[in-house]
Amino acid sequence: MKTTSLKTFGAGIAALALMLVLATSARAGLVIEQVSAPVITDSWSVNFYAYGVTFDEITGTIVSGGPFEIPGLTLPSSTFPYPANPSGWNVVAGDTGTVASLSGPATSTLLFTANFTGGLPTGNPPTLGFSVYDGGTLVGETSLLVWNGSEFEVVPEPTTMIAGALLLLPFGASTLRILRKSRAA
Repeated sequence: MKTTSLKTFGAGIAALALMLVLATSARAGLVIEQVSAPVITDSWSVNFYAYGVTFDEITGTIVSGGPFEIPGLTLPSSTFPYPANPSGWNVVAGDTGTVASLSGPATSTLLFTANFTGGLPTGNPPTLGFSVYDGGTLVGETSLLVWNGSEFEVVPEPTTMIAGALLLLPFGASTLRILRKSRAA
């Protein structure tokens, strides 16, 4: 391999690493995952587990479908097999059916329940997102979660898709240069 090719390859790898760092640094560490099947009665509920950053408030927002039962987010009575919920957490006043919150002392792990009205949705599945705050500062948020009938599926945010596309630019440019050189030869 020629020296110029090695330099170009090294520069491409460095640019790729920089874009990867920038793309991932904005959403450092928050994970909210569904940890139970829905409990279906006249209404229904699903347990979620949040971890990875320190936070003192979780806000859930229904973008479509729903709505939340009042209160929309609660702490489950049973925490097995997850760590016990921290004491002092409670529902924040002002649940509206589309926005619901929990708050309490700072923690980095929390098992919580999203409660919905009516039976299991069929025609208009709920789409919701969670925002997590620490001292009033947003420290993380999930992509929107879309209900598929048995679980919530994560939908990539536009910023994530843009970051992924940017990661491909150095390889595309490199390929075009190689093709141009091979045609000239």
